[in-house]
Amino acid sequence: MAATAGSNGSLLEVRDLHIHFFTGAGVVKAVDGISYGMRAGETLGLVGESGSGKTMSSLALLRLIPALARSSEARCASKARTSRPSGRTR
Repeated sequence: MAATAGSNGSLLEVRDLHIHFFTGAGVVKAVDGISYGMRAGETLGLVGESGSGKTMSSLALLRLIPALARSSEARCASKARTSRPSGRTR
């Protein structure tokens, strides 16, 4: 997955992500072609049934998918921004 800025001004853009697990019993398609984007000021929520691929999709963005899994060469673009909280934390 590429880590470059989104072409449409988005902070995060994922296109056609696939994650497959290769097991002795065959191939399990944990994520089969998900696409989404998020612009500055927007909130994104992944909603779905148990086992629908929410966690695997998020782990793929962080490059933390398990060794048995393989992800596609999906396009993942982001504008990373790090900020520190101002004021005291309670």
